[in-house]
Amino acid sequence: MKKKAAAKKTSPAPAPLPADAVPPLRILMIAAENDAIPRCKVGGVADVVRDAPRALAAAGCEVIVLTPSYGHLHTLPGSAKFAEAPPLASHAGAVPVLYDCPAKPGAGSPGVRNCVVDHPLLRSHTIYVADPPERPFASDATKFAHFCRIASDAIRAGAFGEVDCLHLHDWQTGYLFALREFHPDFAFLRGIRTAFTIHNLAYQGARPLAGDESSLEAWYPDLVGVEWSRGTVAPHRDSVLRDPRWPACFNPMLAAIRLADAVHVVSPTYAREVLLPNDPATGRCGGEGLDGDMRNAATAGRLHGILNGCEYPADRVPPKLDATRLFASIRDLLPSLFKSAPDEKPRWLPHVTVLARLLDPTLVVRASKLLLTCVTRAAGQKVDLMRTPVSEGVAGRNGVSSLEQILRDLGSDGVLVMISSGERDIEDFLADLAVRHTNFIFINGFAAPVADALYASGDIFLMPSSFEPCGIAQMLAMRDGQPVVAHATGGLKDTIRDGTDGFLFSGASLVEKADGFAAAVRTAVELKLNDTDAWAKVVANAKAARFEWRKAANEYIAKLYLPLK
Repeated sequence: MKKKAAAKKTSPAPAPLPADAVPPLRILMIAAENDAIPRCKVGGVADVVRDAPRALAAAGCEVIVLTPSYGHLHTLPGSAKFAEAPPLASHAGAVPVLYDCPAKPGAGSPGVRNCVVDHPLLRSHTIYVADPPERPFASDATKFAHFCRIASDAIRAGAFGEVDCLHLHDWQTGYLFALREFHPDFAFLRGIRTAFTIHNLAYQGARPLAGDESSLEAWYPDLVGVEWSRGTVAPHRDSVLRDPRWPACFNPMLAAIRLADAVHVVSPTYAREVLLPNDPATGRCGGEGLDGDMRNAATAGRLHGILNGCEYPADRVPPKLDATRLFASIRDLLPSLFKSAPDEKPRWLPHVTVLARLLDPTLVVRASKLLLTCVTRAAGQKVDLMRTPVSEGVAGRNGVSSLEQILRDLGSDGVLVMISSGERDIEDFLADLAVRHTNFIFINGFAAPVADALYASGDIFLMPSSFEPCGIAQMLAMRDGQPVVAHATGGLKDTIRDGTDGFLFSGASLVEKADGFAAAVRTAVELKLNDTDAWAKVVANAKAARFEWRKAANEYIAKLYLPLK
């Protein structure tokens, strides 16, 4: 099959391996997100699916990336239907159509082809749908189950040519394993080596096995060898599909872990953490109920921890702003945030607070002295340790969260600027702190230019995630010379050297972790304010740290793609 021409404007690709280092491989990546395409990103998965293929192409692979069109990506300027490809079979009364999509400026690379598929069942127009709590994942599970069926049909039809390896990402692609194991039309997939990457084990997409319009039976009634009415796990071939915690449920994440030739998590430390059960008492986030299957994968030699990478363009100029220009950019952002919720006046409180705070003439002075930054989602994983109370011995009284303690310690010596949105109870927590502490600017929303400016302009970046499979924010902050204070977990532990290029904290309990977070920030602040030479070394080391995609790509090839079954 002919490959489409790459976008004209591309950033420098990673240095290639020697030509004879690996045999030529055609990799088909299937994912829900791909930031190489405009408007196809929600989270960090999209960054990986954008960057890893470029590094693989530099190593001699041909990479095809497939996502749903979501009803609109196939209409992007420059998109075109597949040429010289066989027609696909009708699915649920409509024929799927495959399109090549042009990469965004700077995101394309020779050897990488970005594709989408359009079909009425995939036209959600958003990547993910927020379903009510009583029906978690119902809409998205249905959408991605059909996406995987269509993708499997396209592979069978030869739409992508001969594929050497399938590389699937997160629970949204786990349905393909049910087809591979239980549908005679897709048994051929067992002859293609299949790697499965877990970006976040906490999101698993479990749905009923049967008896619901969003269930495995409803999506794939023609599977052979599945006993739809069986509600318990007993020795039977279809037990591989059933979650032992909920035997009447199909868990696509779990099916993929059990059936993939290689299971990949996105940092070496996270690969060890997922072997342990969760422990709420200590705040340990481990295998999220799937630790037994992760241990089985590790014992079989199928589990691999490979750290994600970061892009380091040689000609990149960090968008660093002084405090005056940074606060001006925040003021420019606020009108759009007001308009985003015109009928929800209570949600205006954070923006009104920011506007009032920016009128304080001392704010620029304080921020120029010391600027703490945070770019994160308002989600439990990211913020729970900020909400955890420190010990009475640290705060002098009960009930003071670690973030409030940090603001109290900071006083008039600096300013914390945070941009975040997500869960409303977390947004409310942050908004309340911003009202009560004049050294805290909370931007309740998201804008990439402001986030990029915070990565480049701050002195100390805060990242106290309860768990972090890899993380990208710490790499982006370090790339621009901003040391990071982080919880010693997952990829944060693998990318930050405590006291050398950043600051790590830990603890045997939630309270100890909250105390450790506040103490680590105090250590960083005191070093920044009181020891110019030592601080300059930490900044230089953070900026010099490198987490290259080329290294990750080489490990993908050696550990995920090439080994024999």
